[in-house]
Amino acid sequence: MMISVHKDNLTALIDGVAAHGGSEEGVTRLSFTPEYRAAANWLKAYMADIGLSVREDGVGTIFGRLEGTDPAAAAVMSGSHLDSVRQGGKYDGIAGIVCAVEAVRAIRASGLAHTRPIEVVVMNEEEGCRFSDGMISSRAMLGKFTELDLAQRDTDGITMRQAMADYGASGDYRTCVRDDLAAFVELHIEQGPVLEANGCDIGIVSSIVALQGFELTIRGLAGHAGTTPMRGRRDPMVALGAIIARATQETEALGGGEVLTFGQVGTLPGSPNVIPFAARSTVDARADRMDKVEHILALLRAACDEICAQNGTIYELKPLYRKENVSLDQGIRAMLARYAEQAGFCSMSLPSGAGHDSQIMAERVPTAMIFIPNTDGRSHCKEEHASPERLYKGAHVLAQTLYELAK
Repeated sequence: MMISVHKDNLTALIDGVAAHGGSEEGVTRLSFTPEYRAAANWLKAYMADIGLSVREDGVGTIFGRLEGTDPAAAAVMSGSHLDSVRQGGKYDGIAGIVCAVEAVRAIRASGLAHTRPIEVVVMNEEEGCRFSDGMISSRAMLGKFTELDLAQRDTDGITMRQAMADYGASGDYRTCVRDDLAAFVELHIEQGPVLEANGCDIGIVSSIVALQGFELTIRGLAGHAGTTPMRGRRDPMVALGAIIARATQETEALGGGEVLTFGQVGTLPGSPNVIPFAARSTVDARADRMDKVEHILALLRAACDEICAQNGTIYELKPLYRKENVSLDQGIRAMLARYAEQAGFCSMSLPSGAGHDSQIMAERVPTAMIFIPNTDGRSHCKEEHASPERLYKGAHVLAQTLYELAK
């Protein structure tokens, strides 16, 4: 018997999930919201219909399980995240879920026996768009979730504990720990242009980036926009602009793939006719090694020291998150390459510049990632797109790999 994935099923799954949280402005499906619950319930019903046993844990992670001949054996797991960024696309995270669902359906339909159970996982709050730390499902599975996570607040002041209660999740993270996993394989759109530029169908991820996030706050002196002379102003926004320009230029000059992003910028009090007394920006620094990230941050601090001293302001860098770089499992990577070659698909090895649940899972579970190309490398926007053919090729390689891991 062959393990045959169906392209039409993948398209139907993508569109079915996108119906919950999608609009003309893109997909907004934040964790523990009504839109998220609707998409979660739709997926749960679909997985039950194709013969999987479905359950949801205390932090809202969903599992669809296909039993093996030995139910006590450690499981092979595949999936990705259901939450989105604000006004994002319908493939980020979802591609990994639907390809895993279709791969497991195809394995079940093939009638081929396998020893290990195979599970589809639907991860929650990976993006960190509602609660800043993100990746709560993978952290909970590895016992890295704590009471401090439950105390986090979103921009409306709602704690994660309350959001979970409103959603219908118990919040009992202690029951979410998994010590029964043999392997984890995550499929994801690349979110970049490399595969498409090289004409490759399958990316085999070698490692996942190191990253650190901060909130940069610069404090100055408020004043009237019309009556305060330019000379002598202590304008924190002017300092922030100069810091952004310098730190960005110096990071680019490093030339080792390091990246620095100032993603959210604002002022206080935020009035058009008032010199602000404070300016704030998020800071996201990434590189293939943590020592490179720390070098970027040293350049940033040096720019802050010099520029703030020049215009009479002071600054604070508040840590938000830190994730170490990880290398993925060489054995599973070789398996992915073999199945891509057997199918006549072009594959290549490449690092991931984005963080994923896989980097958490890889700390204790043999883990690999498949990237598929997405049009023009665009992601985190409504134009995000991966063709049915690209989804099919990714799901095909995933299905063969999951079956071999479960045999």
